[in-house]
Amino acid sequence: MLPLHAYRPSLPLLLLLFFGILIPLVIAGFIAEDVWDKDRFYFEQPFMLWLHHNIGSAFTPVAVVLHHIGKTAVAAPLVILFAVWLFFRKQRGYAVFALLAAALPTAVMFAAKQFFNRPRPEFWPRIIEETNASFPSGHSTFAAA
Repeated sequence: MLPLHAYRPSLPLLLLLFFGILIPLVIAGFIAEDVWDKDRFYFEQPFMLWLHHNIGSAFTPVAVVLHHIGKTAVAAPLVILFAVWLFFRKQRGYAVFALLAAALPTAVMFAAKQFFNRPRPEFWPRIIEETNASFPSGHSTFAAA
């Protein structure tokens, strides 16, 4: 195996990585602009209604479990336990990385929720009532982190 400093990625791979990061950021920027202007982004309602109609009740038990696991009050302690486990296995660098990889995006998400303060869309009655802002999604942020 080559040491990391000896690895030279090809130009096509670098371009793929660049656009693989740039394109989702641009899309997120357009969505954030709509949210900032208090508009719905154009595919939100059709997508949510299609999802609810085609998956809806079949996915409900899974959605409820994922909702509870993805809440910061549950996910953060799980990350901390994982970091402690790594720490005691003498993998301190990975422990710090796990903590920062979860904490930094979560902090940005909390700040962005305060900044945008977008109410949750009301397309159908909710299974679980949430009181905080809907954008950016805490569950999606934590899952991506």
